[in-house]
Amino acid sequence: MFRSVCLILAVAALGAGEARKGTDYGPFLTYSIVGQWPKGNTAPKGIAVRLGDDQGGMCFDTDLLRWQAGWTGGYLKLVGVTFTGAHGVPGPSPEGRQVFATTPTPGIASPAGDVKDPRSEPFGPLPTEWGRWQGLYLHGDQVVLHYSVNQVELHELPGLEGPGTISRTIRIGERTKPITLVIAELPGGTGGVGPVGDAPGTDAQGDAGRTMAALAGKLPGKPAGKDGKGGTPESPYVLGVGLIGAPEGATWSVKDARIQLTFPAGKAAVCKLVLHSPDAGESLSGLAPFLKPAAALADPLTLTKGGPARWAETITTQGSMGADSGAAYVVDTVTSPEKNPWKAGTRWGGFDFFADGKRAALSTWDGDVWIVSGLGAQFGQFTWKRYATGLFQGLGLKIVDDLVYVHGRDQITRLKDLDGDGEADSYENFFNGIHVTPNFHEFAFELQTDAAGNFYFIKGGPVRPGGRGFETISEHHGCLFKLSKDGSKFEVIATGFRAPNGIGVGPDGTVTTGDNEGSWTPKCRLNWVKPGGFYGVPPLSHRTPPPTDFDKPVLWFPKNISNSDGGQGWVTGGKWGPLDGHLLHSSYGTCMIFNVMHEVIDGTRQGAVVRIPVKLDSGTMRLRFHPQDGQLYAVGLKGWQTSAGLQGAFQRVRYTGKPAYLAKDLAVKKDGFEITFTDPLDPAETKADSFSVSIWDYKWTEAYGCEDFKVSDGTKGRDKIEVTEATLSKDNRTLRLTVPGLKPCWNYVITAKPAFAGNPKPVDQEIYGTIYNLGK
Repeated sequence: MFRSVCLILAVAALGAGEARKGTDYGPFLTYSIVGQWPKGNTAPKGIAVRLGDDQGGMCFDTDLLRWQAGWTGGYLKLVGVTFTGAHGVPGPSPEGRQVFATTPTPGIASPAGDVKDPRSEPFGPLPTEWGRWQGLYLHGDQVVLHYSVNQVELHELPGLEGPGTISRTIRIGERTKPITLVIAELPGGTGGVGPVGDAPGTDAQGDAGRTMAALAGKLPGKPAGKDGKGGTPESPYVLGVGLIGAPEGATWSVKDARIQLTFPAGKAAVCKLVLHSPDAGESLSGLAPFLKPAAALADPLTLTKGGPARWAETITTQGSMGADSGAAYVVDTVTSPEKNPWKAGTRWGGFDFFADGKRAALSTWDGDVWIVSGLGAQFGQFTWKRYATGLFQGLGLKIVDDLVYVHGRDQITRLKDLDGDGEADSYENFFNGIHVTPNFHEFAFELQTDAAGNFYFIKGGPVRPGGRGFETISEHHGCLFKLSKDGSKFEVIATGFRAPNGIGVGPDGTVTTGDNEGSWTPKCRLNWVKPGGFYGVPPLSHRTPPPTDFDKPVLWFPKNISNSDGGQGWVTGGKWGPLDGHLLHSSYGTCMIFNVMHEVIDGTRQGAVVRIPVKLDSGTMRLRFHPQDGQLYAVGLKGWQTSAGLQGAFQRVRYTGKPAYLAKDLAVKKDGFEITFTDPLDPAETKADSFSVSIWDYKWTEAYGCEDFKVSDGTKGRDKIEVTEATLSKDNRTLRLTVPGLKPCWNYVITAKPAFAGNPKPVDQEIYGTIYNLGK
């Protein structure tokens, strides 16, 4: 079992007590993996496969289709924001001694035989005509990787042979043309092909079935610290590579300290690469014993049908129903399996329901997917099953045709249980076209679909540690994406997003997003997206020259109600009280949910929010309505900048049938507001002095956030405006507030104490909004 010890570098970032020791992350882990050498050898989309009982590992770069590195003597040093809370750290690195490496260039040759990087920038996958990452399979703790090279299918099983020795068992599909793989590199070194023996040969090419390829040179040392201590010198290095079961005509080539292996056209075959790097100063004689012909090599394809369960134990938790306090909305809790044998985190980043409505799938920031059963009207016991592991920050999940799709930083993964044991055996790459850098903060959020089945998701910018400015910007930073139902057509819908933790897709296809305060984002904002729109951050606009203005949000959120946004959801089904058809917005920072009231005046959409009076237990991020009971479910997690009490929570906000006493709709008039409430107000108690209004502006700059500025004279602060009259409609549900000094503003607040008919006490509520245009 994989036991990792997480260093507590930033407990505040993770939340107290959430840096877990001894977590079993499964047979592989996907993250930005940092190789020990050569310099700059980082795989932004790296799959680190565990070898043995934490005795080694190999990392596959799914963009470049290369084995980034292999090592023995340990598995991974788990550092990075997910594991330790550390900001500015790309991710884990090998634990132990690195046996081999390649440089961040293609691990396969093009159809023309070229290995020069053809991409527009050093991020993102290779062109599909070169090859494609297809996904992986699990068989117990064995991992089979599947990719194509020039339309030839390869299945690989990495293995541990001994200290300093690892292997790749490869099934190569039928070939009509040769294909070439890059096996290992040593910048600044030498290499050659020759007989299997003590030292590297000197030939540039050779028969892979009868010779070995080798590299030799120096590995860089570590520089000393400022005090002149702690440095290490260069060390000698040698690597020998042999091939068991080589297809006829397979050849080595070594040039510029790069080993390549070419397979000629031919039938499907299984062979085994062995890579051996002895301790410093020793010869390559230790390779020969590993190259003895095997009676029969294990075919990796036989391990792609499912296999032994890895997490057979289920976890039972007791749910809790919210107390009947007379409120219209109460919170019920589906208790998370926080205590589990694998010490796995339950920081929920996405969820959806299966068609039967009795089960849901939930993904975690830590890379897991769990399935919970027992959902229904009454909350009793829930049964949790760990379904998948090793994903790259699962911050979005959608179920389509009862198959689970997870949006991670590296790709959208389609999970399949091939043998019916309740665990995913196939981790299929449904789509991996997004460009990813090693930046710690460029989170990939959400996964939603429209009525036609198209997928929507969003990606933040590469925020620097501390939150100000950006590191290297790729083509896809700060973009909102649309992907066709079959994954074949991909497009950027809008740009300019900083850290948009969540989106919403309405029944009519309307797309909304939030975004979080920071550089060029004076406060959190709610966007009503239009195709081609630019939403505020010029460095992430992907336009030349950068924009000097931006598409306005529906509204801005002052920090006291949302210092960090979540996603949105639309009230559907007719079972959630008086807000049917309304848009809801969630706050990760304050664990709140808001009713969004919006209108269009002179062609511009503007809006306001009022808090639904419930408080959730974790940073609220994802909202969905249950297909049967029609109630709102929400998940969230605790990272940083949130008032969350729990590391993760899965909860239901249930409508009780009681009066909501809530602002439902709002319209801005030329001299005030018209507010429609869910319930009748008491005419005798409805007075102007029960309401107050303040307005203020922000400034759009590259600074982190913004203070409040008066609309009247531009000085710091807020303008308070007198409410001179409060009148009611005939049905006592619509209130007209006369506010003679009302002006367009970035933010306003209506502090209200409306008295409702039949309710003994006024119900305090604050309405926050934005005004671009005054109505009639």
